[in-house]
Amino acid sequence: MPVRQGDRESRRHGDPEKLPLPMCSHPVERPNRISRLLVPIARWLRRHRLQLFGYGVITCLGVSFIFPFVWMVSTSLKPAYEVTTYPVRLVPSVWRWENYVRVWQEVPWARRWALNSLLLVEIGVIGAIISNTMIAYAFARLRFPGRDILFLVVLSVMMLPGVVTVIPTYLIWTRLGALDTYWPWAIGAFTGSSFYIFMLRQYMLGLPYDLDEAARMDGAGYIRTLVQILVPLLRAPIIAVAVFQFLNVYNDFFGAILFLRNVQLFPLSLGLVAVRTHPQVGWRLELVMAMSTCFILPMLIVYFVAQQYFIEGVALTGVRR
Repeated sequence: MPVRQGDRESRRHGDPEKLPLPMCSHPVERPNRISRLLVPIARWLRRHRLQLFGYGVITCLGVSFIFPFVWMVSTSLKPAYEVTTYPVRLVPSVWRWENYVRVWQEVPWARRWALNSLLLVEIGVIGAIISNTMIAYAFARLRFPGRDILFLVVLSVMMLPGVVTVIPTYLIWTRLGALDTYWPWAIGAFTGSSFYIFMLRQYMLGLPYDLDEAARMDGAGYIRTLVQILVPLLRAPIIAVAVFQFLNVYNDFFGAILFLRNVQLFPLSLGLVAVRTHPQVGWRLELVMAMSTCFILPMLIVYFVAQQYFIEGVALTGVRR
């Protein structure tokens, strides 16, 4: 059969509508309704397969991260006979809310440990805010010889692994007779942290220097300029420092086990380990999980209350120079 000139052009340009239909004796099968629905879905899945793969990986990681927390809360609400059953049941058959009351009644030092943690957190947060704000102000707004070199020395401290300083720190506090006291936390908080100093200094560098000059023209000194002019503008990064310091002090298990021997001085982070050796509570896993849940609650409350300022402080510090 001779091929016409129009058909040759259609085949050359790849237009399927202008191609001649093949001669076929069988009737053409038309797609039914289900096929018309599945074809666009298949095309959409093929087009977004990488995005869906990413969502799947993130979901699996999120579930793996949150599963220990869910299991802890679930175990804290179970009766004793259901804690070690297999397969694991995340939903208790009987909800034992009284586990949270019994753990505070049966562990003799639990309330004391909670008060100790509260005291350490207060000292640590107040000391970190005062010391790091003043040191960052000196590095950001004042001019003195060797300022940049001294700041590089402060930054170099961040590069040191924490394990390297464990033995020197322990020997220093032992020679000073500060074991079984809270002086290591108090003095450590009021001497500043290189990370907090860097974060606050970067934020202060973005503030206009006209504020300092205007304050000096009004007769304000350095301390008054810092407290009345700059600190109100540093609300977000200061709250971020407070949240960071709260988490560091509240979760400080290594420092507690290094400096404390008296069980009455234990914070909650070390008290949780001591509970495992308690003759009446240590083998009651549901009570231990109830105490662990109580330990986590203050961190969750602080994070959700200060979440806006925390994210704003970290983000602004990174955006500014």
